[in-house]
Formats: sequence, structure tokens, C-alpha cells
Amino acid sequence: MEKISVMRLKRVDFSNSEGKEIPDIEIHPNDDIYNKITEVFEHILSLTLKNKNKSVWESISIYLNSLNDIVQGFPGFKKRPINKEFEEVIDEAIDIAKKNEDNNLRINIIKCKYNIYNV
Repeated sequence: MEKISVMRLKRVDFSNSEGKEIPDIEIHPNDDIYNKITEVFEHILSLTLKNKNKSVWESISIYLNSLNDIVQGFPGFKKRPINKEFEEVIDEAIDIAKKNEDNNLRINIIKCKYNIYNV
């Protein structure tokens, strides 16, 4: 049986003086969602390391910004521990962006790193 955590978004009904919370939407996050987000982040970073074209880096920065927005907008996103090897890959991508003076890319990599992983 798959372990599923349930989180409920609620709305408050103030039609009476007590203000009752009424379940509105149920979200069932599972490990697949978290695994896909980390997988997407890894693929985007691999593009950064493989390609030296500035126009591609601009697109990568936009993708990372979108991924960051998704993570921040996902209620109850649980950060994962980061393994040492992947942290080195992230740091290498940050260094490449820094050397090429691409601050937007560097900032978006750092934001995703801190929003997805326990660092």
C-alpha cells in the first residue's frame, strides 16, 4: 500500500457567529510528486553544465524560476535531504553562472536548491 499524506485546504464560513471551517479541496501529495520535481531540477541543471550558450541559459533561468514558483505554490512541500554528489553538481552550475556573470541564472539555481532541499 502506498503511503499517502492528506492535506486539506479549508474555507471558513462566517455565515454564523462561530465561523466554521469547511473542507474545500483535498490534495494527496505523494513521493512521485517530490521525485518528479527533483528529477526536473536535475535535468535543468544538466543543461546548464552541457551548454555554454547565453540564450539557452536565459531559457534555463526561466525554467528554474517556473519550477521555483511551482515548489513555493505547492502546499506542504517537504524538503528533501540532498546528497553530496548532487550538491557538488549544483555548486558547479552556480560557479559557471557566476564566472559568466549571469546573476539571474545563479539566483534561480540557489532559490531552487534552498526550496527543494534541506541544506
